[in-house]
Amino acid sequence: MKVLVLALVLACAGLSLASSHSSAADKILMKGGIVVTNGTYTPDGPAAAKSQADGFIAVTGAIGLLFAVFLFWTVSRVSLTGDGGEDSESGSLISTKESDDELFVIYETIRSGAKDFLWAEYQICFIFVAFFGVVICVLVSHTTDLAGASVWDFNAGIHTTGAFVIGASTSILAGYIGMMVAVYANARTTVSAKKEGAAGWMCSFNTAFRAGGVMGFSLCSLSMLILYAICLLYRENFSAYNSKGFRSVDYTSLFECIAGYGLGGSAIAMFGRVGGGIFTKAADVGADLSGKVIGVGDGKKLDEDSPYNPACIADNVGDNVGDVAGMGSDLFGSFGEATCAAMLIGASSIDIAEHGWAALVFPLFISATGIVVCMVCSFVATDIRPVQKEEDVEAVLKVQLGLTSLVMTLSCTRLRPGPFPRPFTSRAWRAL
Repeated sequence: MKVLVLALVLACAGLSLASSHSSAADKILMKGGIVVTNGTYTPDGPAAAKSQADGFIAVTGAIGLLFAVFLFWTVSRVSLTGDGGEDSESGSLISTKESDDELFVIYETIRSGAKDFLWAEYQICFIFVAFFGVVICVLVSHTTDLAGASVWDFNAGIHTTGAFVIGASTSILAGYIGMMVAVYANARTTVSAKKEGAAGWMCSFNTAFRAGGVMGFSLCSLSMLILYAICLLYRENFSAYNSKGFRSVDYTSLFECIAGYGLGGSAIAMFGRVGGGIFTKAADVGADLSGKVIGVGDGKKLDEDSPYNPACIADNVGDNVGDVAGMGSDLFGSFGEATCAAMLIGASSIDIAEHGWAALVFPLFISATGIVVCMVCSFVATDIRPVQKEEDVEAVLKVQLGLTSLVMTLSCTRLRPGPFPRPFTSRAWRAL
C-alpha cells in the first residue's frame, strides 16, 4: 500500500514538474530563432479586433480618396472658356473672348511659377531629409542597456529613420497636391464668379469650397492609410512568438519608431511655412513697392494686383506656395504629430496595450470617422444651404464648422473598436 501511495505521489510530482516546465517554455519568446526578453513584450489581442481595425481604416480611407476624386471632377467641369460646365445656364456670363484668353495665359503663368518654386524648395528638402535622416539614425541607435552601459541598437534607428523619410515624403506630396489643386481652381473660381446675381456667388463659393475639399480629403485619407500601413509593417518586426506560436508585440518600441513619421511631416511643414511665407511676403512687398515707384503718370500709383504691375504674377505665385502648399504640409504635420503622440502614449499604458491592436490605434479610428462625417456634412454648404449673397459666406462656413463639430462629437461617443479598457467604453463616455 505504501509503495502504491509513493508511486502516486511521484506521478503527481512529475505531472506538476512537466506542467511548470511547459508553462515556463510558453513564456519564452523567440524572434528570428533568438530568445528575447519578454519584459517589454505584450501578448497580442484578439485577431477579430485587429481585423475590425484593418477593415474600418482601409474602407474609410478609400472612401475619402474616392470623394476627393469626385470633388476634383466636379471642379474640372467648370470650363475656363465659360461655355458648358457646371451650372452654365443658371446665370449669364459677363465675359469676352479676349478676357477668357488673358485669364488662361495668367493661369498658366501662375501654375508654371508655382511649380518652379516648389521644385527649387523641395530640392533643398531632399538634401535636408537625407542629412537629418542619418543624424536621427545615429542618435536613436545609441542607447543604454538595463545596466546603464552604452550600446548600439540600429534596429530602432533604422526603423525611426524609415518612418521619418516616409513622413517627409508624404508631407511633400501633400503640399504639392494642395498647391496644384489650388492653382487649378483659381481660374475656375474666377469663371464661376462671372455669373450674375446669386448664381455667381453660389458657383464661385462651391468651386473654391470643393477645391479645398480635394486637398483636405486626399491629404487626410492618404496620410492615414500610409501611417497605418507603416504600423502594420513595423508590427511584424517588433513581434515575438512563444512555443505555441502565440504573438507578443513590443508596442512601446514600435510606436517610438513610428513617431519619426510625425517628425518628418513637421520638418517639411517648417520649410513650406517658413520658406513659402518668406517668398510670399517678399513678393507682396515687392509688388507694393513697384507700384509706388513705377506709377502710371500724373502722380497715380499702381495697385499691387494691377495687371500692369510687373510683380503681380510673383505675388499670386507666393499666395499659392505659401498659403496653400505650406498649409497642406502644415496640416499633415499636425495630423502626423498628434496621431503618433496619442498612439505612443497609449502604448505606454499597460491597460491599453493589454487590450490589443484595436485599442492602440484608436486615434486612427477617430480620424477615419472624421473623414466620413466631414464628407456628409460638406453637402450642407454646397447643396442644402448654399451661398446666395456675400453675407452668406461667413454664415455658411460657421454652420459647417459647428455642424461638423457636433456630429463628430456624437460619433466619437459611439466608437468602441474591439475590447477596450473600461474608461473607453460607451457607458463611461455617457457618464461624462
